[in-house]
Amino acid sequence: MYKKILCLSFAVFLLSTTLSFAEEKVKFKKEDIIYSITVNKDFEAVVGEVRDAIIDRNFKITRENEISKGMTERGAEMFSYKIIEFCNLTLCGDMLKKEPDMGAFMPTGITIYAKGKQTVLVTKRMSSMLNAFENTKVRQEVEKIDKEVFEIMEAVK
Repeated sequence: MYKKILCLSFAVFLLSTTLSFAEEKVKFKKEDIIYSITVNKDFEAVVGEVRDAIIDRNFKITRENEISKGMTERGAEMFSYKIIEFCNLTLCGDMLKKEPDMGAFMPTGITIYAKGKQTVLVTKRMSSMLNAFENTKVRQEVEKIDKEVFEIMEAVK
C-alpha cells in the first residue's frame, strides 16, 4: 500500500510540474516574438523608404499585400495597411539547407500601417522560433536575417 501511495504521489507531482512547465512555456510577451518601431512619417513615404532599403540590402521583394486596398474595395473602412514580403536567396538558402522546416516562416516580411499621424513597422523575430527546432546549427543564419530585417526597418527613422 505504501508503494502505491508513493507511486501515485510521484505521478501527481510529475504531472503537476509538467503542466506547470507547459503553462509557463505558452506565456509570451509581444516583444519576444515581434519587432516593432513607430516613426513620425507619412505612410506612403515609409513604404517607399522600406522598398528602397530592402533593395539596397540585396533582398528581392516577392510580394506586396495591399490589405487596406482590398478592404476598401469590399466596402469596409480601413486605415492604410500593407505587408511587404521579401527574400535574399543566399541567406535563405543557407538557412533552409540546415533546417528546411524554417521555410514555414518565409518569406520574411514587414507589415506597415498608419496609426494616426504616425506609421508603425512590424516584423516577426525569426530567432524567437528557434526554440521549436532541435537543429541549433541554423541559429547563425536566422540571427543574420533578423539583423538585416531590423536594420531595414531602422533605415526609415
